[in-house]
Amino acid sequence: MRAQYLKLWPDLRTKQKLGRIFGLVAALPLLINLFISEVAMAQTYSTERILATSNTISGKFSRQKVELGKTGLSFSTILNENMHVWTDPSPVKEGVVARIYDPENRDKLMIEVHHILFPSFADASTAGYGFLALNGYNRILQDSSHGNSVFGFLAGSEFKEGLGYDRMSRLAVVSHGSDVLIIQATFDYDDYPDYEDALSRFFGGLEMESESAAFKTLKEQTAKGGEVFLYPEGWDLKTVDSSNKPEGTSDYNLSINGEEYPNLVVHIRPVDLAKGREVAADMISTFTKQIDDSSQASFVGDADMETIKSSSGEPIAHAYARGWDTTTGGHFVTEIFVQRNADVASISVLGLNTYDARRNIRSFDKETQDIIFRSWVAGISAYSVVKKSLVMNRDAIKRDFDLRVLDH
Repeated sequence: MRAQYLKLWPDLRTKQKLGRIFGLVAALPLLINLFISEVAMAQTYSTERILATSNTISGKFSRQKVELGKTGLSFSTILNENMHVWTDPSPVKEGVVARIYDPENRDKLMIEVHHILFPSFADASTAGYGFLALNGYNRILQDSSHGNSVFGFLAGSEFKEGLGYDRMSRLAVVSHGSDVLIIQATFDYDDYPDYEDALSRFFGGLEMESESAAFKTLKEQTAKGGEVFLYPEGWDLKTVDSSNKPEGTSDYNLSINGEEYPNLVVHIRPVDLAKGREVAADMISTFTKQIDDSSQASFVGDADMETIKSSSGEPIAHAYARGWDTTTGGHFVTEIFVQRNADVASISVLGLNTYDARRNIRSFDKETQDIIFRSWVAGISAYSVVKKSLVMNRDAIKRDFDLRVLDH
């Protein structure tokens, strides 16, 4: 790969447990973007029905508070009078900090509130998607019309070949930075009609006691050409020497506490999008050759290539993504993303190195699953922040981190 476009890491052999398990390939760049695919869970329930919400209070329903101490994570919502609320006396810890259930039917419907700490900022929908995958849900939906970086609705179902659909979950995810609240309702797939109304009110009525603190956990970096991007606390940013490159060129590598994975790269170039596409094509060619020539890795499926256009049909970005595995069982994806920056006549080439938490994560032991899950969420989330901050103005970014904009 040409040095002026992307700096290769000299050694990608992780020092941690995952490196020993996966047998990582040295000097191979891994770049990823998150494409949450909405897979229909069955013809029985439409996507709109599964993710439906309502804030109507009537009959036996009333607003009740779920008190989680001084964590800043307390919330209220609309509950049936039969529902009992249990909260952990020490909710600061990780794990299940509250349960909401009907004592007569707790084996039918259980709502659990999970408190999870990540290495750095966790995007709400990304954390929810990873959580569902970690817990064996292989048909996952996201409500893209009602969410932002700090709040998201998702649903998941477990499909078994030859048996059909088993359990199902609905999620609401709230991010306060590295602190994330995942509110999960679990029930049998066939029982959804029995709880549809109650769940619609429960999720639609969610109101958080405190605003999200996530935006305050972001740092700011100004490139040589005046471009400004944000990245989460907990990430170490290193500026790569670009003194021998055209004026306005900036290169950065980011990692968490010096760990091999996840890794972010940010390349800013004073060129147009057409030239940026040439940069990406060269990078893709080099990456493809590295995998094809390796005896330790092979591609999974075909490449996913997309040109992203504005509402007027004008190209504004180009994306490439492809999964690959190591011979020792490691699952990875690679993406290269090129976009036109806001306000400045330049483009950015972005990449993220990470494990893939979406494929067969449950084939590993619990400790390894947890490492993959948290690092994948942290990497995808940081990647999303950097990308958005280069194409959105500051007010738009702040709205994307505002719970109140969504009435939660």
